[in-house]
Amino acid sequence: MFIYFCCVIITMIVQATLKLKVPFDKDLVKTMKEFSKGCQIAYDYSLKHNIYSWKRLHQETYEIIRKKTKLTSQLSCKCVKTAIETGRGCKWKKVDFSKELSIKYDQRSYSFDFKGKCSLSSIKGRKKFVINIPKYYTKYSEWDIKSSTLVNKSDILFLHVVVSKEVQPPTFCCLDSQIVGVDLGINNLAVTSQFDFFTGVKHKLAKIQRLRSILQSKGTKSAKRHLKRLKGKQKRFMRDVNHCISKHIVNSRKAGDIIVMEKLKGIRNKRRGKTMNRLLSNWAFYQLKSFIEYKAIRNGIWFMTLSPAYTSKTCSRCGSRNTKRPKNRGFFKCSNCGYSLNADLNASNNIRKRVKPLVNTLGLSVNQPIVGLGDFHNHSSLTSQLL
Repeated sequence: MFIYFCCVIITMIVQATLKLKVPFDKDLVKTMKEFSKGCQIAYDYSLKHNIYSWKRLHQETYEIIRKKTKLTSQLSCKCVKTAIETGRGCKWKKVDFSKELSIKYDQRSYSFDFKGKCSLSSIKGRKKFVINIPKYYTKYSEWDIKSSTLVNKSDILFLHVVVSKEVQPPTFCCLDSQIVGVDLGINNLAVTSQFDFFTGVKHKLAKIQRLRSILQSKGTKSAKRHLKRLKGKQKRFMRDVNHCISKHIVNSRKAGDIIVMEKLKGIRNKRRGKTMNRLLSNWAFYQLKSFIEYKAIRNGIWFMTLSPAYTSKTCSRCGSRNTKRPKNRGFFKCSNCGYSLNADLNASNNIRKRVKPLVNTLGLSVNQPIVGLGDFHNHSSLTSQLL
């Protein structure tokens, strides 16, 4: 077993996005249409001449965008950058920018403060607004204001302002810190090694899916109106559930603790039965992981991920894989030592135990900060997730 440890001083940066409603303005909507037109010009030019460098594309399309659109200089530059970013994300396939795009503003093209004063660059020059800032966002008043994005949702304008803050790496104490394993699932959305169970919501999601299928099969005007009301209901429901679960898990820990989760990337790629594929497609596990990650870092808690290989098949007491599946699939029983318990709780215990050898091998002293963690090179690859 080889352990690689890299000690690198890292300044952790946490970010948050403030979603603020902007008074509706026709000039801003026209600016978004012109921005879409400019992005289309830059993107088509890039495909036609096989230009994939931002610098070269900027040199050859900047004047064209300025002549064919009413955009300002800075927004014209943003069109070129957006075209390059879109091409890299879409692997340079044909893209239609005819719909209104979101405009990404930088500090040269917009200004904002927590008193509610805001100005945005448009085709008619700078447009000044007074934005109502909710009390919840006042806790970010000391954070640094970065870029922002103007979004149009059904003729309602929103400004997504990104704020950031530098935080010190959390302190790890060998004597006081605890390691908490978190197992993710469908029946139980999350189970921690501290005996916290968060039951699944698959019955609620199945109900929404059945209702959507019935309405789609009818196809009447009344059914379409009902479908429109259902739009986004499942997404909002899962987001609320994941926020509640992540908040409970993080708030029950103290600074210096370690939260370890499974790395489930690619779990949907394997083909299964129709029912299981539907459940996996509705499973927002990545969102739950990201919520736990950013909340943990803000609270000075270490967050890590490891491979889920054999976490459900291994006995958390004796380490044997000689297990059998009883009729009740939610129950685990070891054929080697006879140990039995909830299957998800057994998996969370295995996740927690796989991190202990790394911490013990490093031999960190009390109150010594961990500033970098490499990979634990066996079947349980451990990676420190740092911002």
